[in-house]
Amino acid sequence: MSHELRTPLNGILGFAQLLKERFCEEPELDMVNMIYASGKRLLKTLNNIMELSKLDSGHVKVQSQSCDLVLMTANAVKHFGSIAQAKNLNLSFSSPYTRLSLMSDVQSSGKDHSRADQ
Repeated sequence: MSHELRTPLNGILGFAQLLKERFCEEPELDMVNMIYASGKRLLKTLNNIMELSKLDSGHVKVQSQSCDLVLMTANAVKHFGSIAQAKNLNLSFSSPYTRLSLMSDVQSSGKDHSRADQ
């Protein structure tokens, strides 16, 4: 089933990439960047759903690693800050901790920016 969703989504991402190369002015470029970023986020969500499906069926093993919750949360706030601002919302995060480690699945948290041991 994943190819029924991934194929049109990859088409949208491909055309958004072409538009990013074509537009240089701020209003249009901002809109195209939002389309592209939203498409990438949707693709990541789809991949996570497919991973959960594999996990439910017993085809994937969980591989835990240490992650930095403060850094992950700060990155999420940074990523979604412009979306919140566009809706006249204030999105902020503060913590008394500089680092807060937790164990997370390697495949779902996989990016290096979330690792607590770096």
